[in-house]
Amino acid sequence: MSHGSKHPHERSAPPAAMSRDAAEDVLRRHGLDAAGLAPDELKRRWQDLARRHHPDLGGDQRAMQEINAAYSFLKPLAPKTGRDIASPRVRGLPAWAWAGHEGESRVPDEVISREDYSDRNFLKKRLWELSGQSTEAWTLWAFDGQEMLPPVAAYGSEAIFPEMAQAMLRHGRRGFRTPRAVLVQAPNQRYEALLIHADKQPYVPPVVLALSGAGGLARDRAFLLELPGRLDSLAASRGF
Repeated sequence: MSHGSKHPHERSAPPAAMSRDAAEDVLRRHGLDAAGLAPDELKRRWQDLARRHHPDLGGDQRAMQEINAAYSFLKPLAPKTGRDIASPRVRGLPAWAWAGHEGESRVPDEVISREDYSDRNFLKKRLWELSGQSTEAWTLWAFDGQEMLPPVAAYGSEAIFPEMAQAMLRHGRRGFRTPRAVLVQAPNQRYEALLIHADKQPYVPPVVLALSGAGGLARDRAFLLELPGRLDSLAASRGF
């Protein structure tokens, strides 16, 4: 037996304890940047990565084990109830739930049915968390090419516009159809909207689009009729 060999009864050192940073580093090493991904997107990308590294498909078993261990640490636990009991509460409800309900007597809904951006309350909670628990209530719109889909009011900030866009693209997806554009309105802003994503491209900085009146974006028929042409012009000017 060579001096470099392990004695058959020697035990390998136990694996280092996993942490969020360590798990993200493992996935990043294998080509997946998991930082800030919503649970459904993380799961989709993990599945793609797992297929590439699966031993039955010619992949490496050790890499597969690393990837699975990292994903198991990062994936959210299945909620025991549909209510958020961990977030700070305001008037008996999670703080994020009040976005869009300021000054209303109606009590907002706090139930989270799915842990992904297709669920309105998950979206609101996630954006509130990513914005550092902002108290700025933004109105988020998805445009399907003809009409504005029902908006979502969420606490957020300009710093998370890219995540707002991804959230609304997922929230507004219908089957295989993804919204053409995402617009947001700042708190108390009635005369303009900010275009933050369109035609599969982020707009950084956002493009300011003036409304034709103060009656609300969804009711502004002139704006909606002109929007497809505006998007076409913007895409052409940027070479999309």
